[in-house]
Amino acid sequence: MKKTVFLFLTALLAFSALTFGQEAGNDGESLTAPSTQEQVKKIENELSTNLNEPLGLDVFAGYGYLTSNTLVIGFTSIFGEIVSGTVKAIAESGKEEGEKETSKNDDSSFSDIGVFSIGANYHFNDTIYAGLSTTFQPFTLFDKSPLSVISFLANFGVEYGWKKAKFYNELGAGVVLYATPEETSPMFAMNLTLIGFKFNPVSNLWLFTDINLGQKGLINLGASWKF
Repeated sequence: MKKTVFLFLTALLAFSALTFGQEAGNDGESLTAPSTQEQVKKIENELSTNLNEPLGLDVFAGYGYLTSNTLVIGFTSIFGEIVSGTVKAIAESGKEEGEKETSKNDDSSFSDIGVFSIGANYHFNDTIYAGLSTTFQPFTLFDKSPLSVISFLANFGVEYGWKKAKFYNELGAGVVLYATPEETSPMFAMNLTLIGFKFNPVSNLWLFTDINLGQKGLINLGASWKF
Protein backbone atom coordinates (compact mmCIF):
# COMPACT_ATOMS: atom_id res chain seq x y z
CA MET A 1 0.00 0.00 0.00
CA LYS A 2 2.76 2.44 0.93
CA LYS A 3 4.58 1.56 -2.27
CA THR A 4 1.47 2.27 -4.33
CA VAL A 5 0.95 5.63 -2.65
CA PHE A 6 4.61 6.52 -3.21
CA LEU A 7 4.40 5.69 -6.90
CA PHE A 8 1.19 7.70 -7.26
CA LEU A 9 2.75 10.76 -5.57
CA THR A 10 5.87 10.45 -7.74
CA ALA A 11 3.77 10.31 -10.90
CA LEU A 12 1.74 13.30 -9.72
CA LEU A 13 4.88 15.38 -9.06
CA ALA A 14 6.32 14.44 -12.46
CA PHE A 15 3.09 15.43 -14.22
CA SER A 16 3.00 18.75 -12.31
CA ALA A 17 6.60 19.50 -13.23
CA LEU A 18 5.92 18.75 -16.90
CA THR A 19 2.82 20.96 -16.94
CA PHE A 20 4.67 23.81 -15.22
CA GLY A 21 7.51 23.56 -17.73
CA GLN A 22 5.13 23.85 -20.68
CA GLU A 23 3.39 26.86 -19.13
CA ALA A 24 6.74 28.49 -18.45
CA GLY A 25 7.72 27.95 -22.07
CA ASN A 26 4.48 29.49 -23.27
CA ASP A 27 5.00 32.44 -20.94
CA GLY A 28 8.49 32.86 -22.30
CA GLU A 29 7.18 32.94 -25.85
CA SER A 30 4.51 35.48 -24.90
CA LEU A 31 7.17 37.64 -23.29
CA THR A 32 9.49 37.59 -26.30
CA ALA A 33 6.74 37.97 -28.91
CA PRO A 34 5.98 41.65 -28.13
CA SER A 35 9.68 42.46 -28.47
CA THR A 36 9.76 41.04 -31.99
CA GLN A 37 6.56 42.86 -32.90
CA GLU A 38 8.02 46.12 -31.60
CA GLN A 39 11.11 45.66 -33.77
CA VAL A 40 8.99 45.01 -36.86
CA LYS A 41 6.83 48.03 -36.09
CA LYS A 42 9.92 50.19 -35.62
CA ILE A 43 11.25 49.16 -39.02
CA GLU A 44 7.88 49.85 -40.64
CA ASN A 45 7.80 53.29 -39.07
CA GLU A 46 11.27 54.01 -40.44
CA LEU A 47 10.24 53.08 -43.98
CA SER A 48 6.65 54.26 -44.15
CA THR A 49 5.31 57.82 -44.08
CA ASN A 50 3.42 59.37 -41.21
CA LEU A 51 0.50 61.45 -42.51
CA ASN A 52 -0.06 63.14 -39.16
CA GLU A 53 3.44 64.51 -38.65
CA PRO A 54 3.89 68.16 -39.65
CA LEU A 55 7.34 68.75 -41.14
CA GLY A 56 7.43 72.54 -41.28
CA LEU A 57 9.37 74.72 -43.70
CA ASP A 58 12.08 74.07 -46.27
CA VAL A 59 13.94 76.50 -48.56
CA PHE A 60 15.46 75.45 -51.86
CA ALA A 61 17.58 76.61 -54.78
CA GLY A 62 17.85 74.98 -58.18
CA TYR A 63 19.23 75.22 -61.70
CA GLY A 64 17.45 74.04 -64.83
CA TYR A 65 17.74 74.10 -68.58
CA LEU A 66 15.40 74.10 -71.58
CA THR A 67 12.32 75.91 -70.33
CA SER A 68 9.23 76.79 -72.34
CA ASN A 69 10.75 80.29 -72.65
CA THR A 70 13.83 78.79 -74.31
CA LEU A 71 11.71 77.17 -76.98
CA VAL A 72 9.43 80.15 -77.64
CA ILE A 73 12.03 82.91 -77.44
CA GLY A 74 14.67 80.84 -79.22
CA PHE A 75 12.36 80.01 -82.11
CA THR A 76 11.17 83.62 -82.36
CA SER A 77 14.72 84.93 -82.30
CA ILE A 78 15.95 82.43 -84.88
CA PHE A 79 12.96 83.11 -87.14
CA GLY A 80 13.54 86.85 -86.84
CA GLU A 81 17.21 86.40 -87.69
CA ILE A 82 16.33 84.35 -90.77
CA VAL A 83 13.84 86.97 -91.98
CA SER A 84 16.27 89.79 -91.24
CA GLY A 85 19.09 87.98 -93.01
CA THR A 86 16.92 87.26 -96.05
CA VAL A 87 15.82 90.89 -96.36
CA LYS A 88 19.39 92.04 -95.95
CA ALA A 89 20.64 89.60 -98.58
CA ILE A 90 18.03 90.84 -101.06
CA ALA A 91 19.03 94.42 -100.37
CA GLU A 92 22.71 93.61 -100.75
CA SER A 93 22.13 91.81 -104.05
CA GLY A 94 20.99 95.06 -105.66
CA LYS A 95 24.27 96.84 -104.88
CA GLU A 96 27.49 96.90 -106.80
CA GLU A 97 30.28 94.73 -105.48
CA GLY A 98 32.12 97.69 -104.00
CA GLU A 99 29.01 99.00 -102.27
CA LYS A 100 28.27 95.81 -100.38
CA GLU A 101 28.92 95.80 -96.68
CA THR A 102 32.28 94.42 -95.79
CA SER A 103 31.31 93.62 -92.25
CA LYS A 104 28.85 90.90 -91.36
CA ASN A 105 27.18 90.06 -88.12
CA ASP A 106 29.02 86.76 -87.96
CA ASP A 107 29.45 87.11 -84.22
CA SER A 108 25.70 87.35 -83.53
CA SER A 109 24.27 84.40 -81.61
CA PHE A 110 21.40 83.38 -79.39
CA SER A 111 22.45 82.77 -75.77
CA ASP A 112 20.59 80.98 -72.98
CA ILE A 113 22.56 80.02 -69.88
CA GLY A 114 19.66 78.30 -68.12
CA VAL A 115 17.19 79.16 -65.38
CA PHE A 116 17.86 79.74 -61.68
CA SER A 117 15.15 79.18 -59.07
CA ILE A 118 14.71 79.80 -55.36
CA GLY A 119 11.72 79.34 -53.07
CA ALA A 120 10.21 77.89 -49.94
CA ASN A 121 7.61 75.21 -49.18
CA TYR A 122 5.57 74.48 -46.09
CA HIS A 123 4.88 70.80 -45.43
CA PHE A 124 1.47 70.31 -43.82
CA ASN A 125 2.34 66.64 -43.28
CA ASP A 126 4.62 64.06 -44.85
CA THR A 127 2.64 64.07 -48.10
CA ILE A 128 1.12 67.49 -48.88
CA TYR A 129 3.00 70.77 -49.24
CA ALA A 130 2.55 74.24 -50.74
CA GLY A 131 4.84 77.17 -51.29
CA LEU A 132 6.17 80.06 -53.37
CA SER A 133 9.03 80.21 -55.85
CA THR A 134 10.67 82.59 -58.29
CA THR A 135 12.80 81.89 -61.36
CA PHE A 136 15.26 84.03 -63.31
CA GLN A 137 16.38 83.25 -66.87
CA PRO A 138 18.62 85.68 -68.83
CA PHE A 139 18.79 85.64 -72.64
CA THR A 140 20.90 87.35 -75.26
CA LEU A 141 19.02 87.55 -78.54
CA PHE A 142 20.52 87.43 -82.04
CA ASP A 143 20.44 91.20 -82.30
CA LYS A 144 22.54 91.41 -79.12
CA SER A 145 19.65 92.78 -77.07
CA PRO A 146 19.25 91.37 -73.53
CA LEU A 147 16.05 89.80 -72.28
CA SER A 148 15.31 88.71 -68.70
CA VAL A 149 12.50 86.31 -67.90
CA ILE A 150 11.35 86.37 -64.27
CA SER A 151 8.48 84.28 -62.92
CA PHE A 152 6.64 84.20 -59.59
CA LEU A 153 4.74 80.98 -58.86
CA ALA A 154 2.48 79.57 -56.17
CA ASN A 155 3.07 75.82 -55.95
CA PHE A 156 1.12 72.83 -54.65
CA GLY A 157 2.64 69.37 -54.47
CA VAL A 158 2.45 65.84 -53.11
CA GLU A 159 5.33 63.58 -52.17
CA TYR A 160 5.47 59.89 -51.35
CA GLY A 161 8.00 57.17 -50.64
CA TRP A 162 10.21 56.61 -47.62
CA LYS A 163 11.57 58.66 -44.77
CA LYS A 164 14.85 59.60 -46.49
CA ALA A 165 13.93 59.18 -50.17
CA LYS A 166 10.78 60.47 -51.84
CA PHE A 167 9.14 60.97 -55.22
CA TYR A 168 7.00 64.05 -55.81
CA ASN A 169 4.69 65.82 -58.28
CA GLU A 170 3.97 69.54 -58.32
CA LEU A 171 1.85 72.15 -60.07
CA GLY A 172 2.65 75.87 -60.04
CA ALA A 173 0.84 78.90 -61.43
CA GLY A 174 1.52 82.61 -61.38
CA VAL A 175 2.95 85.40 -63.52
CA VAL A 176 6.03 85.70 -65.74
CA LEU A 177 7.69 89.00 -66.70
CA TYR A 178 9.54 89.46 -70.00
CA ALA A 179 11.85 92.41 -69.31
CA THR A 180 13.95 94.31 -71.84
CA PRO A 181 15.74 97.66 -71.35
CA GLU A 182 12.73 99.34 -72.97
CA GLU A 183 9.71 97.58 -71.46
CA THR A 184 8.37 94.78 -69.24
CA SER A 185 5.50 92.54 -70.34
CA PRO A 186 3.63 90.33 -67.84
CA MET A 187 1.93 87.06 -68.82
CA PHE A 188 0.30 84.08 -67.12
CA ALA A 189 2.79 81.32 -66.24
CA MET A 190 2.60 77.67 -65.20
CA ASN A 191 5.00 74.91 -64.27
CA LEU A 192 4.22 71.20 -64.08
CA THR A 193 6.65 68.83 -62.38
CA LEU A 194 5.97 65.54 -64.13
CA ILE A 195 8.14 63.56 -61.70
CA GLY A 196 10.76 64.45 -59.13
CA PHE A 197 13.04 62.52 -56.80
CA LYS A 198 14.80 63.72 -53.66
CA PHE A 199 16.88 62.10 -50.95
CA ASN A 200 18.32 63.06 -47.58
CA PRO A 201 22.09 62.34 -47.45
CA VAL A 202 22.84 64.09 -44.17
CA SER A 203 21.19 66.16 -41.44
CA ASN A 204 18.43 68.42 -42.85
CA LEU A 205 19.95 68.64 -46.33
CA TRP A 206 17.98 67.21 -49.28
CA LEU A 207 19.17 66.90 -52.88
CA PHE A 208 16.62 66.75 -55.69
CA THR A 209 16.17 66.41 -59.44
CA ASP A 210 12.97 66.72 -61.44
CA ILE A 211 11.48 66.88 -64.94
CA ASN A 212 9.32 69.93 -65.70
CA LEU A 213 7.20 71.54 -68.36
CA GLY A 214 7.19 75.30 -67.91
CA GLN A 215 9.37 77.77 -66.04
CA LYS A 216 11.84 75.58 -64.10
CA GLY A 217 13.51 73.74 -66.95
CA LEU A 218 13.00 70.34 -68.51
CA ILE A 219 15.84 69.04 -66.33
CA ASN A 220 16.18 70.72 -62.94
CA LEU A 221 18.71 70.03 -60.17
CA GLY A 222 19.00 71.54 -56.72
CA ALA A 223 19.18 71.30 -52.96
CA SER A 224 16.87 72.17 -50.05
CA TRP A 225 17.19 72.61 -46.30
CA LYS A 226 14.41 71.64 -43.89
CA PHE A 227 13.80 73.55 -40.67
